Amino acid sequence: SWLERFPRGSHAWRGKGHVLGCLYCACKERFVRKGIEAPEILLALEEALHRSCLAGDLDVEETLFVMNELLPFLSTETEGARGVRRAVWYARALALWKKKRYAEAQNLLQEVWQRLGIRTIRGMLLMAYILRDAGQLVSEVQQVRELLAAFEKAPERNLLADAWSILGAALQKLGQNRAAVDAFLQSAEIEPDPAQKLVECSNAIFAADSVEGFTAEEFQKLYARYRELVAGLHPAAYPKPVWHHEKLRIGYLSADIREHAVAQFVWPLLREYDHAAFDVYVYSLVQREDGVTTALHDPAAIWRRATGQSYAEIAAQIRADEIDVLFDLSGHSAENVLPV
Repeated sequence: SWLERFPRGSHAWRGKGHVLGCLYCACKERFVRKGIEAPEILLALEEALHRSCLAGDLDVEETLFVMNELLPFLSTETEGARGVRRAVWYARALALWKKKRYAEAQNLLQEVWQRLGIRTIRGMLLMAYILRDAGQLVSEVQQVRELLAAFEKAPERNLLADAWSILGAALQKLGQNRAAVDAFLQSAEIEPDPAQKLVECSNAIFAADSVEGFTAEEFQKLYARYRELVAGLHPAAYPKPVWHHEKLRIGYLSADIREHAVAQFVWPLLREYDHAAFDVYVYSLVQREDGVTTALHDPAAIWRRATGQSYAEIAAQIRADEIDVLFDLSGHSAENVLPV
């Protein structure tokens, strides 16, 4: 009811963790301390806190505070109590990781695993991210493979898909591109989100470019799968366009108009074109603009910030701008929006 009553991003979300914490404490007092087992309500609240922390709906420090507030209430070892303790330790490790204190986060998770004698899928996945960001790629690969072996049948398909994806990225960096293709495809296969399926299939195509001997037939198979996934998004059909402009309108779509290899060849396209014959529109997906972005910004061109927008929103803007020719400058590289 809290999620239904208040829109995402509203100030009320800042207090969600406290509300859940109070509910947990009330349930603990009423059910557990009086000798009545009600693990289902405790588990539900634990999961609510945990998912909020994972999804970024709550500030990690706030969530950690709420969970710590619960600990004095957990005098009996119910499943709910153990679950909240796991969530507390997870939140601490997550906070350390976000602060880039990788060694401390790694040591904390290892200490918890040794103390509890159990490793969770979320904890192992967080450990993989810690190892990745610490530059320990070989250890990261080992960690993810252990996770996948231990939780192959787990119901959290999104977490398993994430594990396959970061495995593919690590293998790619290690030059094991054939194995990376297989990992990305496995991620796409089990990923429940249709849009993310496309991302993983795109990752597989990009990795395949570096596989020696990857055949045309294999590429066609990958492209066919990608087209199937795009069709699965059920893009809306547009009516026949009626343009109201005279000069030819050229659009460029890219996440790489920054210090990047792409920027080395787009200068004449963005700055040296015939202004009398063409109007240029740039749809920028750049996450962090830099000096190169500024240098490529022709005052006569129209720039649209498309970062964070959906495929449909970007496509609608392009249609509204009456673009005659659209160039995608990203291909299957990171942050691409090829489905547009």
